[in-house]
Amino acid sequence: MGMGSLPATEATIAAAKVFFAKRWKEWLVENGRPDHGDLRGACVFATAFAHVLFGGRPVGNWHHLRLE
Repeated sequence: MGMGSLPATEATIAAAKVFFAKRWKEWLVENGRPDHGDLRGACVFATAFAHVLFGGRPVGNWHHLRLE
């Protein structure tokens, strides 16, 4: 399976969100960062993760990144 080879269906997006939220919490603990109970500060990591799964084009600026 190559980069961006998953279809972006409701089911695959929901599964990716669950996986990413869990992994984000693990990353916060591993790196001694506070857990605010949300995905605050995760946009770069989330965008890179989604890009590998679903493809798309990362867009944004210094403060925020997302897929288009």
